[in-house]
Amino acid sequence: MLTAHQLDELKKVESSLNDSGRAVLKGAAGTGKTFCMKHLTDKAVGEVTLLAPTGKAASVLREKTGLKVDTIHSALYKTVQEDEEGNPIFTDPAQLGNHGGLVIIDEASMVGSDVVADLLSKIHPSAALLFVGDPHQLKPVNDDMAAFQLGYGGGQLDDVIRQGEGPVLDWATHIRRGQAMYWLNENNPSDECWWGDADIDVIIKRYVDTIKRGEDSTALVFTNATRQMMNQYCRMMLGYRDRLCVGDRVVICMNNKNFGIMNGEVFTIKKFTERTIMGLCKVYDVEFNERPGQYQIHQGSFGLPGGVKMFNDFKRKHWKKKVGNYMLCADYGFALTVHKAQGSSWKTVHGIFENSVNFMSRDERKSWLYTLVTRAEKNLRLYNI
Repeated sequence: MLTAHQLDELKKVESSLNDSGRAVLKGAAGTGKTFCMKHLTDKAVGEVTLLAPTGKAASVLREKTGLKVDTIHSALYKTVQEDEEGNPIFTDPAQLGNHGGLVIIDEASMVGSDVVADLLSKIHPSAALLFVGDPHQLKPVNDDMAAFQLGYGGGQLDDVIRQGEGPVLDWATHIRRGQAMYWLNENNPSDECWWGDADIDVIIKRYVDTIKRGEDSTALVFTNATRQMMNQYCRMMLGYRDRLCVGDRVVICMNNKNFGIMNGEVFTIKKFTERTIMGLCKVYDVEFNERPGQYQIHQGSFGLPGGVKMFNDFKRKHWKKKVGNYMLCADYGFALTVHKAQGSSWKTVHGIFENSVNFMSRDERKSWLYTLVTRAEKNLRLYNI
């Protein structure tokens, strides 16, 4: 049952949708954003379209609501046919949503300005659009929370209603209120939430053990240097000696509208082969455990420092042939930066609190820690190194 506060804020959302066809619903972790979304979908008269930035976020929302949820990119770009060489040809859908429909964008805080612009250009003129997200998380890299900068009316959920669900949510709430250390002094350690000192080899072994047991877990860090080091040692401890192996986790490093795959999505290699395309470059033809189909990873930039720049240089050099448009720019994904992890969650998170975090401003540090903590669904292990 909705609380009085939630009902009041939903009235504001519905009023804005009725007046302008646009609205936002903001709320921190545990305030009931998903429950309120479900309430709106149940009341909707027209067709409802639920979208999330990443496949993991879509899967989580699908599980919580029981409704069909797609990724933003898969909704914006569709495969229609193949050319004579077997490469997919994509086209824009006629429109997003339909007459009298409602389109809801979850995890809107991590959607950058370019994607928001695409959404606004594709929305059916008589469909309503609602952005839902947590304004306390980190902003997209080199961007703003564009959906929250448009001046749309709506509601703000302030009351945490999932009380007693565990220490991770409790700590996230205290971080948001500027009481992170107070909570730690009173509650650390617990079975589900722990912060302490550890050597990096101990941290990696604990994390790799969860991977070997098949647990839903990840490692989150602050700097790319630590991420690269963690990935290297995780692969060594898993026995992965070749540059790419079955079982490797890879993270997508750039949006690919052609494939409907977004920066930050993580996949596990199911099978792969190598080949050369048009005499220009080598690629991995890969299949993922989490997604059907076959995809091409650009081999020349994969797993290397500066890989995004290398991939962009390749695309610019061969822009006339557009060959790079049908490739993914990827890196190893056993360890991720907190920025890359936005929009996803794991049952267990191993977080690395590096000294360089202390050089952030107080507000940036609070957002970073809050985002890290809220990636954990149940268990959090945060280590000082």
